Amino acid sequence: RYSTGVHDRQHVRALVLDNGKDILAIISWDILHFSDFPAIQAIREEIFSQTGIPEENILINATHTHSAMDNVWHDESVDVVVEAFNNMQPARIGVASKFIYGIGANRRWPGGKWIGGPLDYNPDGIMDNECGVIRIEDYDRNIIAVVVNYSSHPTVLGPANTLLSGDYAGIGMNELEKDIGGGAIALFLQGCAGDAGTQGFRTARSIPEAERLGRLLADEVLGILDYR
Repeated sequence: RYSTGVHDRQHVRALVLDNGKDILAIISWDILHFSDFPAIQAIREEIFSQTGIPEENILINATHTHSAMDNVWHDESVDVVVEAFNNMQPARIGVASKFIYGIGANRRWPGGKWIGGPLDYNPDGIMDNECGVIRIEDYDRNIIAVVVNYSSHPTVLGPANTLLSGDYAGIGMNELEKDIGGGAIALFLQGCAGDAGTQGFRTARSIPEAERLGRLLADEVLGILDYR
C-alpha cells in the first residue's frame, strides 16, 4: 500500500552498554521486518569500525509494526549507535518482568486453523504474556533508557490504514518517553510473536484503538518500573 501521511513517526532507537569487559549495542527499528541480511551485516561492520563494538554484540530488532515503510536504515542506525557510544555515562541496570493482559492473544484454534473474526481468539492457546523490562538509570536514579520485550503482532491497524505508524508498540514507546521525560529512550523489542496478535482485545482497527493499547502498554511498563 502507498502511505498517505504519518500518524506517528518511525524511529531508530539505540542503547549501548559497557560493563568494562563486554560492550554491546541494542537497536530497535519501527519496521515490519528485514530480509536484506547483507545490508544488516554492513551496518554491523560500520558500527564496529566507528566504535569497536564487536559485530556479534550488535542486536537489531524489528518491532514488527505492520504499518511501516519497508526500509533499511543504515546511516541512521550507525549515527544513533555512535551518538549513544559517545555519550555513555556511569549507570546502574536492573531487570524485572510482569505478566500483562489485554493486548495480545493466541489467534489459532486447536489444530492450527487461523481465527478470522476480529474479536475472536483462543483463550486456551499458548500465549507469552510476560513483559520483560530493563531499566538503566544514572546514580541519581534518573532513567536513561528502558528496554521493553513483549510478544504480540502490532496489528491494531489493518489493511485499510494508510498512515505510517509504529502501531501499539511504537505509540507505547512514544508515550513512555513522554511520561519519563528527561530525554529517556524507550526501546521496544518484539519477542517470539508467532501467532499472537491484538485481535482478541482490539475493538476496532483504528488509530484511537492503537493509541489505547499503546497507552495500556506504557502504563503496564511504568508499573513494572515502579516509576509513579
